[in-house]
Amino acid sequence: MVDRTPHANPAQLYANAEHEYRTWHETVINDPDYPVLHLAPPVGRLNDPNGLFYDKGIYHAFYQYAPTHPEHQVFWRHATSTDLLHWQDDKSAIDPVDWYDKRGCYSGSAFIAPDGTYEFYYTGNVKDENEVRSSYQCLVTSDDECETFVKQHDVNPLIMSQPEGYTAHFRDPKVWEEDGKYYALLGAQHDDLTGAILKYSSDDRRNWTFDGEITFDKPFEQHMGYMWECPAVARMTDTATGQVRDVLIFSPQGMDATGNHFTNLYQCGYVVGELNGTHFTLDSEFIELDAGFEFYAPQPFYNIEGENGEITIGAWCGLSDQDMHPSWENHWLHCLTLPRIFTLTNGRIVQRPADQINDELTLNATEFIDGEVAAIKDQRVFRVSGTVDVSNGPVSLELHDQAGKTMYVTFAEKSVVMDRSGNRYLAAGKTRTADLSAKAERTFDLIVDSSVVEIFIDGGETTFTARCYFNDDSRTLKFTNEFSQDASSQVSDLKFAALQK
Repeated sequence: MVDRTPHANPAQLYANAEHEYRTWHETVINDPDYPVLHLAPPVGRLNDPNGLFYDKGIYHAFYQYAPTHPEHQVFWRHATSTDLLHWQDDKSAIDPVDWYDKRGCYSGSAFIAPDGTYEFYYTGNVKDENEVRSSYQCLVTSDDECETFVKQHDVNPLIMSQPEGYTAHFRDPKVWEEDGKYYALLGAQHDDLTGAILKYSSDDRRNWTFDGEITFDKPFEQHMGYMWECPAVARMTDTATGQVRDVLIFSPQGMDATGNHFTNLYQCGYVVGELNGTHFTLDSEFIELDAGFEFYAPQPFYNIEGENGEITIGAWCGLSDQDMHPSWENHWLHCLTLPRIFTLTNGRIVQRPADQINDELTLNATEFIDGEVAAIKDQRVFRVSGTVDVSNGPVSLELHDQAGKTMYVTFAEKSVVMDRSGNRYLAAGKTRTADLSAKAERTFDLIVDSSVVEIFIDGGETTFTARCYFNDDSRTLKFTNEFSQDASSQVSDLKFAALQK
């Protein structure tokens, strides 16, 4: 029997959330580790991005929000931006107070109805007194451009339970329209505790039919884990071949590491091929999206499409079960990555930061003084790009504070290594390595925003995302090799930009 008892005390839930906000918000935003250009929570814990979309000149981002962390009371929080870089915190949009979501409003997506109404599809999480999980797929709407949000109780839940053969780990609906019909992908888990993606269809976005599980024409070489989260599919034109391909993005939990790949606690990546109904013909194996430490649950922005089907995505700069960050001393955890543009080239995703970064951090030529990048002097938010000659051996880009070498990135002919062993957060690991095709030169575009580091290598063929907590306010950057503390002669086309302190 379904328990239709709502949250026991919504008033207390709201009061506790408001208390945390009033008590800690000023401390949060004044924390030197709090980012300027990355969307972060006003207080408490942020995780998966949800309901990303664009309309009428405004970018909307929602995210899972736990203001009273470590209590697991998960809301959807709303933020808006006109440039994908500076975000205005709004308010909580979906609250975990109804019988079908009283243990958490989990991930989902946005859709704009033909009449202009904003629709948000999400997973309601419920656990009984024995911690047995139930998952419900639900709907919230806004007909006043996100001023107010209405749970559609007359139709909720849209989907009452997972199909036979699957566990209640059944979540993260991603809805889209194609040829006048509506579809949704959901992350799932088989009864044998292996991951899956399920596809549903609808004529009216209210009544949904289970079409089946996404199947593949050949098995994956990797062990693909016990749960597949946050699925999304995008149709993209390969800029090198001109072929139109489907790119299926998802986040498997529990994958085994393969050499230097899939070494984080949880993974995310994509396959390229062709989706027909529920069958996916593979051109590729599962490809990791980011070689760094913290990058998960990427979701495309709805209602944005660039040339050749380029997509704009937001991702979580964090991972579940890794909340031991220094920022919690000031009562906030995690952020989103900078929004990124994904382009398909030669069967692989190439990434770049959203183009608006070029207006905010406009790169200009700079120079070295005594081996250090001259323009960087205790900057909190900056960007550096250049070309590194590695034909005579590896070269390291080193970020220092007064305590010493906080993080460094070592470029080599066949690899790139990121090492953050000098920073204040080591719980999720110190180093990550990407094995790459041989090159005598490597290009880089490094963005540092307080405690967030993102680097795009070789035009975005490889990226590393990491939290890096400096030890003090000092910042210097230099290049070294195994023979010299000054390898600036091996760096060309050096450019720099910074925000004013």
